Amino acid sequence: MVQGINKYWVNKADDFHKIDNVEREILLPYIAEIVNDINPPKMLDYGCGSAYLSKLIDVNTEISLFDINRSIVDGYDKGRVKNKIVKIREHSKIPEDYFDVVVQSSVLMCIPSIDQIRNVFSTNYTALKNEGTLVLVITHPCFLQYQFGHYHTSFNHSNFDYLNDGLEYEVVMKQMDKEPIRFTDYHWKLSTILNEMINTGFTLNKMIEHKDLESKYPENNKLVTPWIFLIAQK
Repeated sequence: MVQGINKYWVNKADDFHKIDNVEREILLPYIAEIVNDINPPKMLDYGCGSAYLSKLIDVNTEISLFDINRSIVDGYDKGRVKNKIVKIREHSKIPEDYFDVVVQSSVLMCIPSIDQIRNVFSTNYTALKNEGTLVLVITHPCFLQYQFGHYHTSFNHSNFDYLNDGLEYEVVMKQMDKEPIRFTDYHWKLSTILNEMINTGFTLNKMIEHKDLESKYPENNKLVTPWIFLIAQK
C-alpha cells in the first residue's frame, strides 16, 4: 500500500507538522479525550506525523505509531512519552487483529485516488481486534469553501463543485506572524468516505462535527465546522 500512495503525502508532511496551528490546541486534545474515554490497552496512531497525540494518551495504553514519512516519526520528541510504551511500526509490520483503537487523523484528504482510500480503510480494519474502534478525523468536506481561523482553501462559493470527487485544491495554513504553509489536498465528498468505510466492514457508531476555535471568523462557528469525527466499530 505504501508504494501506491502518491509522493505528495510524503513531501508535504515535513512542512505540515512544523505548523503552529490549532491542531495542538483543539483537535488533538479532543481526539485524546475520545481515546482515553475508551481506555484501550493498545492503540495505533495511523498517520501520526510528529506523534504529538501520544503525549496526550493515558500512560496505561500501549501506543503504536505509523506514518508514511518515517523521518518525521523517527524525529519525534521521545521525552513527551516518558514512562509510556511506544512502538514505531513499519507498514508491512502493522500487526493484524491487535489494536483496540486505531486513530486515523488528517489522512484521507491527502490521498488522490479511491483505490488508495480503500487500502487505508482495509489496513485499519485488519489492524483492529473484533469490536475495536476506528477514530477517523477529516476536515469537513462540505465546508471547504469557507474561511476558518487556522486555514482556508482555494475553493470559494463560486468554484467549489462538492459532488466532484478527487478535486485538487490548495490549503493555506496560517502561522501566527509567519508566512502561511501551502500544500495540496484532495476533496472527497462525505458520502464517498462513509460508503467506503461501510463497504470495508465498519459500522458507524457516531458522527461529531467540531466547531472552530474563536478566531477572526467567529461567525462561522454558527454556520459551519472545520472538522468531522467518524467513530466506527469493526
